[in-house]
Amino acid sequence: MFGTSVIVAITAQNTRGVRAVEAVPEAMVAGQLTALAEDLRRRRLKTGMLAEASLVRLVAKAIRENGWRPLVRRSVMVATSGHRLLTTEAEDVIRESLLPLSGAGDAEPRRGRGADGRVVHDVPTMERAGETLLRFGAAAALVKGGHLEWESRKA
Repeated sequence: MFGTSVIVAITAQNTRGVRAVEAVPEAMVAGQLTALAEDLRRRRLKTGMLAEASLVRLVAKAIRENGWRPLVRRSVMVATSGHRLLTTEAEDVIRESLLPLSGAGDAEPRRGRGADGRVVHDVPTMERAGETLLRFGAAAALVKGGHLEWESRKA
């Protein structure tokens, strides 16, 4: 078994924040996807930062054409520093074309938004985000709480 990657965007960042985000050209992403499809059998597939709507569409098309399952869609929309890592249009395309292909989707409090675009910041909004992921077609949902400000943490 091999772990492989398709690079769709690169960032210039450090512990203080993101300086720049650059999408990889579509032709290069398509070439990487084709190379994987011709070689290795996928056991699992996880998406990450897809940056632009055209790249989301390209990845969704490759998933459909190659029957790659199970898919876990990882929302990488906003860096810990608060810098946006993908366009608003890409968020919409993720909800429309990638989420229905997902075996599981996620939402991260403080770092991202739920599938419906709402900020996830506490337990009730976490529950709503999970329910929304399921309504949009994911078979399962993971909503992490590591960035919440829990009462027990407050001094």
